[in-house]
Amino acid sequence: MWIVSSDVTGERDQRISYGPTAVIDPQGTVIAQVPLQEAGMVVAEIH
Repeated sequence: MWIVSSDVTGERDQRISYGPTAVIDPQGTVIAQVPLQEAGMVVAEIH
């Protein structure tokens, strides 16, 4: 099963979120990931 997570980065309501947005393959390998504490987008080809 592939995992695609979309997460929040930044501070809101006195809470800090570090992300990350990532795409993880069925073996648990991170295929694409936005660096921690950075805003961004990932694009990955899923077969």
